[in-house]
Amino acid sequence: MQPDTGFESHTLSEAEAYLNSIPRFSSQKHSAEDLRAMLDLLEARLPDDKVIHVAGTNGKGSVCAFLDSILRTAGKTTAVFTSPHLVKITERFAFNGVPVSDEIFLSAYRTVRRAEPDFALRGWTVPTYFETIFLIFAVLVRQFPTDWIILETGLGGRLDATNCVEYPRLTVITSISFDHMQYLGNTIPEIAGEKAGIMKPGVPLVHDDTDPEASEVFRRRAEELSCRRIPVGTEDLSDLRLTETGLSYLCRPLSLTRAPEMEAAPPLMKFELPFRAHYQGVNSLLAVRAAELLGYSYEVIREGLAGAAWPGRMEEIAPGVFADGAHNEGGIRAFCEAASGIRDFRKAEEVTLIFEVSSDKQYAEMLSCIAERLKPDHLILCSMKSYRALSTETLLAAAERVFPAGCGTELTVIPSLEEAFRGALDTKKPGGLLFIAGSLYLVGELQAMLRGEA
Repeated sequence: MQPDTGFESHTLSEAEAYLNSIPRFSSQKHSAEDLRAMLDLLEARLPDDKVIHVAGTNGKGSVCAFLDSILRTAGKTTAVFTSPHLVKITERFAFNGVPVSDEIFLSAYRTVRRAEPDFALRGWTVPTYFETIFLIFAVLVRQFPTDWIILETGLGGRLDATNCVEYPRLTVITSISFDHMQYLGNTIPEIAGEKAGIMKPGVPLVHDDTDPEASEVFRRRAEELSCRRIPVGTEDLSDLRLTETGLSYLCRPLSLTRAPEMEAAPPLMKFELPFRAHYQGVNSLLAVRAAELLGYSYEVIREGLAGAAWPGRMEEIAPGVFADGAHNEGGIRAFCEAASGIRDFRKAEEVTLIFEVSSDKQYAEMLSCIAERLKPDHLILCSMKSYRALSTETLLAAAERVFPAGCGTELTVIPSLEEAFRGALDTKKPGGLLFIAGSLYLVGELQAMLRGEA
């Protein structure tokens, strides 16, 4: 039988179709040892001492974006691996702040596909979706070496493909909340334990300290592995406030944090972010602490944070119109806090939310959070084109239980995202706000529509 070589002429859409045909959450995950062997066959082992490894439930991509901007501000070259993408798969592979071109991606894709017969000879199955794109990224790093490599895990940590890196320079764990429980566990300690799987002996850890149960897991694991542990919580931020252009706060330098024995008040550092969301305070400070550990100066960090960009995270895509990829209960809780803050800051006359969610999410809990914390004047339920979309019938039934008649929130179903968005824009009051949230797939579809690529 002749080997399949049809992939040699694949276009980007054909390559994506092949990748999408591989089960994303396959039970046939390969071990870290297998993945390291695959990387050796590809001659694409990542240099461990250049790797910053980031895990968590929410905020991973934001932390990667902050770190990337800081490192590039310092004059360093960077390679960043993130997921998921919003519009194009090439967004997952950014070098020096720019996604790779279609041609460069396809070249690395073909390199990995050519290795499949060698993988089979060694008894390995076809790599999963995520393993394949990780191998593609490693091939790209081999072709374009950089000073720093920022790796974002997929849905977990311990069993994640990126965890084949044995001794990264630094690990970062963002906030922990309920998501992907069928894979990671049903309690916060269980989920935190999976995320803590990226921790390595002697490798420093910077972690979100806002959930005591999760933090206790990280504390115990750090003791077992003799890791220096840098916790980051809301108490480390002072004077956190929205501004006309984003968010600002003050904090102590790392060397002077949480030191009750100090007699005098330490100097404070001020940071400004181009994001109008309070949750980015802790996310950005995780990146600040990581950069401090790596030896970068306050001036470089401050400039890097101010210049960071991360689409689809409370992004103001038009005046008074915000798109946010919050896609689980914890993310929606943070979104509602941020949206409420923007409403109060701008003294908005009314708030409209366009909402849709993937079928595997806790949509009833997410709707309850919206009802309790945001209380929008108008809630528009739509339908994504994604195969993972929750049906509008199911979503409406859940919404009607949470938003009964007379509660102050008007419920509307407009299946088409484009019709929902255009209609909401047309009826938006000059002093009103429009938010789009519930899924990164929803935000990606919106961005593709606005670019004319839908």
